[in-house]
Formats: sequence, C-alpha cells, structure tokens
Amino acid sequence: MNLIFIAIVVSISALVIVQTVRNVRYDAMTSARSRHLPKMLVAGIILFIADIALGGDVVVRFAADLSIVLLSVLFLNFSIQLKDSRTSMIRRLILSIELCLSLYYVLCSIGVLPLIGEMGFITIAAGTFLLTGMLFIFLVWRRIYEIKALLKSGTVWAFVNLCVDAVYVLMPMIVLLISVFLYRMTGSSMLSVSIVVVLIAGELVASSLRVVFDSAFVLLQKHERVIVESMKISHGEVAGSNAKVDDMYKEVYERIVLYFEMHKPFLDSELTINDVVRVVYSNKVYISRAICHFTGRNFRQFVNYHRVIHSMDVFRCNPSLKVAELANLSGFNSVVSFTSAFRLFMNETPSEWCRKEKTRIVKTKN
Repeated sequence: MNLIFIAIVVSISALVIVQTVRNVRYDAMTSARSRHLPKMLVAGIILFIADIALGGDVVVRFAADLSIVLLSVLFLNFSIQLKDSRTSMIRRLILSIELCLSLYYVLCSIGVLPLIGEMGFITIAAGTFLLTGMLFIFLVWRRIYEIKALLKSGTVWAFVNLCVDAVYVLMPMIVLLISVFLYRMTGSSMLSVSIVVVLIAGELVASSLRVVFDSAFVLLQKHERVIVESMKISHGEVAGSNAKVDDMYKEVYERIVLYFEMHKPFLDSELTINDVVRVVYSNKVYISRAICHFTGRNFRQFVNYHRVIHSMDVFRCNPSLKVAELANLSGFNSVVSFTSAFRLFMNETPSEWCRKEKTRIVKTKN
C-alpha cells in the first residue's frame, strides 16, 4: 500500500506544479478556484507526507487524510459554482484542519502526543463524509434562497455542474457504505479501508483535474463539448444593452482583453478560439458570447481588429514599412485579408491610411 500512497502524493504534486506554473504565467486571468487549488493541494501534500513520516499502519489514517483533502477540493468545485458569501471563511477553516492534523502527526512522531486508535480515524473519515454532504446541502439552500443569483445562473450548464457536484459528494458516502458492508461480511477492516483509500484517492485526483482543466467532466470531454455547444441562450443572457451585464461574461471578457493586451496572441496567424480557451479558463460558448456582448463582433473580427490597431502602431513607429510587411508583422496570412479587415474597421485601405499618416508625421516633424 505504501507504493499507492507515494503514487497519490506524486500525482497530486504534479497537479500542483502544473496549476501553479499556469497561474504564475496568467495570474491576472486565472479564475478564483484555479488560484486556490494549489493552496488546497499543498496543504494535502503536507498532510500526506506527515502521515507517511509517522510510519506504522498508515492505511486507516490515510482514509481520514484523503477524506479531508477531498472535502477541500470538492468544496472548491461547488462553492465557486454556488457563489456563497461565506466560502472564503469555510475554505480557510478546512485548510486549518489539514494543517492542524499535519502538526498532530508530527507531534505524535516525536512522542509528544499519543496516536489515537483505528476507530478514531474511521470516525474522522465518516464524519468528514457527513460534513461534506451537509455543506453541499447548505450551499444549495443558500443558492436557492438568493433568488437573484439563482435566476442569473439558471442555465443548462449551471444545472449540469450542480448535478456533477452532487455525484461527487454522494460517491464518498456510497463508498463508505460499501466498506462497512464488506467489513461485516469479511470481518477484515484492512480490506474495507483499503478499498475506501483507493476509491477516494481516485475521486480526489478526478476532482482536482476538474479544476485544472476547468471541466465538469473528466472522462466524457467530447460529451461535455456537445452539451456546451448545444446550449441555448436564455432570455436573461440575451437581454438588451440596458440590462445588467452578467458578472460571469464581464469577468470572461476582462480576462480576454487582459490576455490580448499583455501577450498579444493575435500576432500568431494560426490563433484559434481553442488557444484562448486554454488560457482564459472558459469555454468557446462563453468566450464568443462575451466578445459579442461587449463589442458586437465575433471572435475572428475581434482578433482582426486588434491586428489592425497593432499594424497602425507599428507603422507610426516605422513609416518606411510597406503594406505587405505590416500585414506579416500584425499576424495576417496575406495582404488581401489585411486589406479587407483594415477597410472593415477603418473605412479605407491600408495604403490610403499609410499615405495620410506619413504626411501627418512629416508635418508634425516640420
């Protein structure tokens, strides 16, 4: 079993490293739950290492450890979806529990405190599973109670996420019941607890992957894309320009603009919406709708607009450049596409604008 424990620690450590690197690179554009995931998993890794360092029969203790870490990651998943005002306080409480348990293992390893028995750790695991269910019910109730928030999130995708979160919450409880049944049938606590450890560890990794890839599902990615792309825009989402803008679309649009300003991805002539999806932590539907809502353009027009503005800035810095060179430096595949986009946004061809701008620059110098 020690090999399984080490594999779990290595897997979660890899998730932490991947997510941390992405957050450092795109910190300002990272979603809230993506920023908090490394903290949650680092606390879990500290707990696992302290437990392994304590030695002895770690299987039962590991069941309790995994249940607490799983609670933290599950809470991170569905709390962001349900947007309760107390999530920050609860998140800090769970982190404190993990760190306190890690400290307890350290004190036990140096003989300062006695180690509780097997039944104590089984009670911790069972209590954590019960707490997970109660916390989920509380957050759902808060979501229903806040009528405005409920109406704003009344989309197909919000419903899908809520159903998936419910499955992830129910699974540990089902596993616990199965382990109790096996213990009654075989009389072997080691077998039942080992099954709990393996299954809960798998769910922990799956829950973490949901956050890393900003996905509701882990294995059914193709089916998820079908659901997202098939969603119909609700009445609230197509409200007029005078209606209050949905916070989610505003957040997505701000991350897109920041990404374009900081990293200038439009200079890549092969840029696609899928490239933006991986950085902005959203999906194609929301990115397209956010751009359309705030600019009235589709994704391709949005990209070409930034390319045109960039070409104008480049020309002002170096008026000797030709149109073909400007097109290449601005991310266009050809002069034809550059001319077409430039005419669309500036109501004149690049050549005409360049002549006027060059004349203006000369007059300014004189």
